[in-house]
Amino acid sequence: MYRGPPGEKKSTNPKDWHGFCIDLLDLCSKKLQFNYTVHPVSDGNYGTGKIINGVEVWDGIIGELQFRRADLAVAMLTINHERERIIDFTTPFMNLGVSIIFKKPEQKKPYLFQFLRPLSPAVS
Repeated sequence: MYRGPPGEKKSTNPKDWHGFCIDLLDLCSKKLQFNYTVHPVSDGNYGTGKIINGVEVWDGIIGELQFRRADLAVAMLTINHERERIIDFTTPFMNLGVSIIFKKPEQKKPYLFQFLRPLSPAVS
């Protein structure tokens, strides 16, 4: 999160930011000995893909990486198949463990006149 006042242009200095993602990036930069600046995406999006003139184009963080306007991103970003086709992900640093469970549908016996079920037996 940005420490500065709301509405002002956000600083690229890492010291002006705080939170888990910046802390993680700081640890990585010290361990791997690299410097970095922070560049928030201008549209504020994580990344949605669209086809424009036959080309897959992404906005947000994914777009910044796709068009090489950023070298890396640290964000609480959902990993999905569409995004994995565009960029490489590391091992997730957070997993919410959200799962969906539903009952397997029961097999119904075939009925020869199934196609008639939506119709009414009454004649008008």
